[in-house]
Amino acid sequence: MNRVLLLLLGLCLAQANIGQDRPVSVYDQDHDYVYRYEGDIKSGIPQTSDRFSGMKIQADVRLQFRTEQDVFMRLEKISLKTLLGELDSPEEKKMQMMKTSPEEVVPDQMYQDSFKQDHLDMAEDWWMTRWLHKESSEETQDSEMKSSESGERSEKSFSREVPEEDMRELLKHIEKVIKFRYEEGDVKDIEARKDEPQWSVNFKRGILHLLQLTMDPRKSDIMDRDDDVTPNMSYDKFATERIYRVMEDDVTGRCETLYNIRDNRVQKNIREIIKTKDYRNCEERSEHAQAIQSGFIPQEQGEEPKELLESSVQTRAYVMMDRNVHDKFMVKSVESRGQHVFQPYSDKGGDVITFAKQSLKLQESADRTEELPEPEPAERKGGLMFVFGTRDQPRDRDWDSYMRMGDQQKQELTQMKKEKFMNLVEELRSLHQDQLETIITEEITSPQEKQQDWRQQNARKVLLDALSLVGKKEALKVIQQLMEQDKVTDDESAQMLTGISLSIQPCPESVSNMMDLVKSRRSQSSPQVRQSAWLSLGTMLHGLLSERREGQLKRHLPENSEMIMQLRRLYSQELLTCLDDAQSDDEKLMCLKAMGNAGLEDTVDRLHDVITGKESDVTPLELRVEAIRALWRVAERLPHKTLNILYPVFNNPERDPEERTAAFDVIMASNPPLSVLEMIAQSTQRETSNQVGQYVYTCLKKLSESELPKDARMKRDCTIALRLAKPFNKGIQYSQSRRFQAIDRDMQMGAALDINTVADRSSVWPRYASAKLGLHAMGYHMDVMETGVRVEGLQAMVDSLFGKDRDEKKSVFDYLKRKSQQRHRTESTWNSRKSLHDIEMEKIQQKLPVETRRHSEPQGHVYMKWFGNEIRFDQLNQQDMQQLIDQGRWPITDKEEQLRHGMDTHVTKATKLVEASRQIPTQLGLPITLDMNSALLMTSDVNTKLKVNPGIFREDRDNQEVKGVDCEVKGNQELALQFVGKMSVDCYVIQSGVELNAVMTTQFPLSGKMSLDLENKKHKLTIETPEKERELFVWRSEPFVFTEESRSRPNADGIEREDKIFKKMSIQGRKTQKWPNMFHTSFGREELGLEFSLDSRMVSRQNHEKTCPLHPLTGPMELRLACKPGMHAPTQIDFELQQTEDTVRHLSPLERLVFTEEKERRNERRMEVTVVAQHPQHPRTMKIKLNTYEEVCFCFRVFPIYHLLNPLVIMLMVFNRTVVHLSSPCTKIRRVLKWGEGSRDLPQTLKA
Repeated sequence: MNRVLLLLLGLCLAQANIGQDRPVSVYDQDHDYVYRYEGDIKSGIPQTSDRFSGMKIQADVRLQFRTEQDVFMRLEKISLKTLLGELDSPEEKKMQMMKTSPEEVVPDQMYQDSFKQDHLDMAEDWWMTRWLHKESSEETQDSEMKSSESGERSEKSFSREVPEEDMRELLKHIEKVIKFRYEEGDVKDIEARKDEPQWSVNFKRGILHLLQLTMDPRKSDIMDRDDDVTPNMSYDKFATERIYRVMEDDVTGRCETLYNIRDNRVQKNIREIIKTKDYRNCEERSEHAQAIQSGFIPQEQGEEPKELLESSVQTRAYVMMDRNVHDKFMVKSVESRGQHVFQPYSDKGGDVITFAKQSLKLQESADRTEELPEPEPAERKGGLMFVFGTRDQPRDRDWDSYMRMGDQQKQELTQMKKEKFMNLVEELRSLHQDQLETIITEEITSPQEKQQDWRQQNARKVLLDALSLVGKKEALKVIQQLMEQDKVTDDESAQMLTGISLSIQPCPESVSNMMDLVKSRRSQSSPQVRQSAWLSLGTMLHGLLSERREGQLKRHLPENSEMIMQLRRLYSQELLTCLDDAQSDDEKLMCLKAMGNAGLEDTVDRLHDVITGKESDVTPLELRVEAIRALWRVAERLPHKTLNILYPVFNNPERDPEERTAAFDVIMASNPPLSVLEMIAQSTQRETSNQVGQYVYTCLKKLSESELPKDARMKRDCTIALRLAKPFNKGIQYSQSRRFQAIDRDMQMGAALDINTVADRSSVWPRYASAKLGLHAMGYHMDVMETGVRVEGLQAMVDSLFGKDRDEKKSVFDYLKRKSQQRHRTESTWNSRKSLHDIEMEKIQQKLPVETRRHSEPQGHVYMKWFGNEIRFDQLNQQDMQQLIDQGRWPITDKEEQLRHGMDTHVTKATKLVEASRQIPTQLGLPITLDMNSALLMTSDVNTKLKVNPGIFREDRDNQEVKGVDCEVKGNQELALQFVGKMSVDCYVIQSGVELNAVMTTQFPLSGKMSLDLENKKHKLTIETPEKERELFVWRSEPFVFTEESRSRPNADGIEREDKIFKKMSIQGRKTQKWPNMFHTSFGREELGLEFSLDSRMVSRQNHEKTCPLHPLTGPMELRLACKPGMHAPTQIDFELQQTEDTVRHLSPLERLVFTEEKERRNERRMEVTVVAQHPQHPRTMKIKLNTYEEVCFCFRVFPIYHLLNPLVIMLMVFNRTVVHLSSPCTKIRRVLKWGEGSRDLPQTLKA
């Protein structure tokens, strides 16, 4: 028995030794390894809805090892599927059963589990059956399929496998063989065929990155050393579990990766590897961004800027390897999961999430039987990092049919609505230059060939607007061709040049084309075109050289620094030549504004000469101020040089206040440190100019109260600097800087309006005024728009309009005080008594060489900036302004005659307010794109008639008074705005994701008559009422998930035509709220006969907001303001204003005289307003009586001897503040209106 036991024990030990000696399967040369690959993408808003969209890719991946390091890869048995549906996870069912009330909000853990990817991998038959047997009709109505070929709609939507015939272009490239090096888990040196596009190589990079494994951290960039010499214990190669961090390359970039490697406890020679990416610590991140507008992310010291798209990826791999040999292994299976989160506002609700998952499982390994072909001709594609390339877009066949249409059909098609304008721009972008030239030149005729129909004029206008927004160098060449052929007017040319300069991604070739336009015949012959061309050149130079916008010169010439410097000098020399060759001050102003748009450092010295150099004494003030403002874009890059140039200007009291305030603005734009702010604040203590002092103080105070994130540091520093500043509060007639702001912390959005005015001592009107709108949204700050006006000689023009002779040396302030002076005749008489001191002072002044201040020559301009780029400025005609001063009239006699018979005005404008996109790669090698796009369409049709009796201007009526004015206006103004935000993933054939579509429409119908009878003091206004319901304001938004499938099918002529199948499912927000919040109110149905109604519908973000905040990603939103006829609706409403007189017949002559003097002193007026709603059976009448008057308060100084009173008036009436009744000079005085915020009696000393 013992022998048998010993024999069995020996057999067991022998078997165990045999198992230990069995070799571990590792990658070996001349072997094929076949893996099954599965990758899926799913997008949605999981906290709001369980609806999702996405795609699924399956394929067999064949790896053929020619040597131990040279590997060939080919994809086989490729299938592609669209995903569109709704989740119903077991966790959600359990949570629904646990609910105690229908109003209970689903907790956050349900949000975490309901969109978990494990539930997305359920059998396809399960959720397909769910959708096929869906009973609710409401759920299927919002599922929509649009086909450009059939135009049919589908009521059901679910996943669909893409037919092979629709994937021909995809399979053509994706089945090509690639070659790469695989050294100890490191994938590098990828080679592919030269004709294989980047999108195909990127997809294969996404598969290869699953094989990227850093098994030995000592051969990589280790980040876990406690010191420079001794490695950590976690690097022990014999340890059963190791944790370390390295910098590792993959498809998304070179980022920090945390490894956790441990031995599998169940299977022998199997190691489990878990690696996690940290995308906040990347040496290089692959991304692509472009936008028409420019903005920046405010960075606070010590804080990391919040990413607009936050990503996280974790990979789990099982590797077969020998513990004693670390460089030999074989991947058995690997799975990667990632999330890409777009969080536009707060941390609670509305997160758009894209889940990405891919897996690779070993199916078989065998000796090589078939040799894979080498990629020939081969081209090196680099490493694993994603490369953004231009996708070759096929010719849109719709334009072929468009060119074969008749004129009437073209006219109907070109009448673009708001939702079609963006599609038109995209279609024009997809064309090649010859196609674009053919279509535009055929549709755009010469302006001499006037279109009789305004609809044809609209079609031309919309097409030109779309062309200017194409944003490609081919579009600029087409615009140049239209200008050379004189097919566009000067105004159309200027608008197209402005639009293309804002939308284009500049390159050296496009900048060269714009420089040719600046010197072209058309530009030299038209000042308007020349001005627009120079401003556009400056805008494009800034886009080419700025670091905040895509398309920098370094990207086009990455390895040629010498060429970059030559181009910089060339561009700067062009701008300097423009300034040197300018023949007039107007041309110099244009060149300075172009320099300001460009913001080139090489032009700073020339601007310094204009500001403070030898030319500054003879240079007009307007040019010196513009040269200072031209340093605005350079100030942030060269803050010290800018400070040394501008602070002496600001600190010089002999300089004009406008120069000093402009220098202060540019210094503040350079983000000065606290020391500079304190120095500026201390200078106000000795400031002699109230204009400069109040402007600086109000600006520092404005920044200390700012709530914008970009001003976080300046807010703290300005608060400290204000402690050293001298307070200035002289009044609105002095220079100042004010801000009106509105910030929503929950939405992380806000806007601010800055209003700056620079006044002049010689005038009550400001010389310079500007308004600047800033917007903070999605972490970016954007200076959206700025408009301003600068006018010299405005005082003389206003005096002329008041009918004042030019020889008089008084200001318009005398006219503003005329009534006050009439009420104080006694005071004027008392003041007219001159003392001996006054007589002697007048004699001294007559002997001194003192001249009366003369008005400056009339000149000025109005400008507009769009996202920091000055797009237009219009100079006021100096001759017309001089004529207004001399003759008191404006030369518009022809317009006056047209107004008498009726003038029709039709304006149409289509443009894009926002167009921006950002792309980052997913671990599948497919790009995820965040697009924001908006289109604005404005139309205005107005017919105006105006008749002034006997004439508008004094010379036309022989200095007679105007007796009457009759005006009739009929028109309609419409504005439509569409905003589309989309987060999508594209795999060339399928595009899926989440989209938000918001539409705003406003309509303002205006029809009425106005009659002013100045002779009889009777005025009438008639307004026509609407006959049917009109929507005055409508805002609708809808979030939805979608899939878009591209397919190519031959038509009847055998020509390939690309169609798109679009499916969508609306996100109703029922996971947050079962029923949306609804609000309705109306007014005026019975009272006015016109019913104004306001309706809103929204899904609350957290189920407690009952108002209508802007949370568009939680569900559909609607806000509607409408007007419709009510009960006994009137046909028109008449407003009559009649000035009445009191009856004085019963008074004696003396009483009449006293009454008249008292009425003139009080400036008393009696008016009667009659409102009549015209209706055949039920007219409505309302009368309002108004009695307005003014009173003067006399306050006397009280001495200890009460019978002595000083008749000197020490307080006059304060406009719009208080009215004081005075019964007699020595009776009680009481206050009858509020003063400021409170109301109180006068002091007791004034009651006696």
